Amino acid sequence: MEFFNNTMINSGAITSKGSPVLSAHINSEKAYAFVEFRTGEEASIGMGLDGITLAGNQLRVRRTKDYQPDGHGDQVSQNVQETPNKIFIGGLPGSLNEGDVKKLLSMFGQLKTFNLVRDSQTGLSKGFAFCEYQDPSVTDSACAALHAMVIGDKNLVVQRSNTTANLRNITEGDGTLLVDPRAAAMLTLSSPAAQLLTTACPDINPEPTRCACSYEHR
Repeated sequence: MEFFNNTMINSGAITSKGSPVLSAHINSEKAYAFVEFRTGEEASIGMGLDGITLAGNQLRVRRTKDYQPDGHGDQVSQNVQETPNKIFIGGLPGSLNEGDVKKLLSMFGQLKTFNLVRDSQTGLSKGFAFCEYQDPSVTDSACAALHAMVIGDKNLVVQRSNTTANLRNITEGDGTLLVDPRAAAMLTLSSPAAQLLTTACPDINPEPTRCACSYEHR
């Protein structure tokens, strides 16, 4: 209880003052525990601690198998699948918690999935998230309205996460470089870009790759 309470309070991941965890029941033989939160929203926020380290062990945080959504906004899954309508939200201030970001996104429609990415060691927000709407038709309008929105000292980067369809041109001098929009967005975040890119795109091959370039002489 102390670990979960301190982690959430120190990261600002609570909806009101006080301790979010009410009770904990540990099964020492099977190495698992049941943790009860005071509100459904804070229980959803607590799911973001999946993968955090406690006493050298990486925790798995899941709902109980008999969990049923209560129909009051707690039915948003954290499992954001790779679909054409998956949205990337970057440049988020660290002070925003899951509830804050979800409220902002929900202005354009009901969310189907949402995941605010957190550091596995500290539980703190890494400044980016992924989501998908129940109604795919609102995806582009939400991206258009939220992209470049100023929150604090940061500008949001909000766009479809499909890297194949959404490569963005960044011009430097006389040349044009194609970059993954998620990689570009990482550069606006407070943590070191290299660390964030390693975390956000673990499947990227760190070894150099060959490419072919053709030029037309005029």
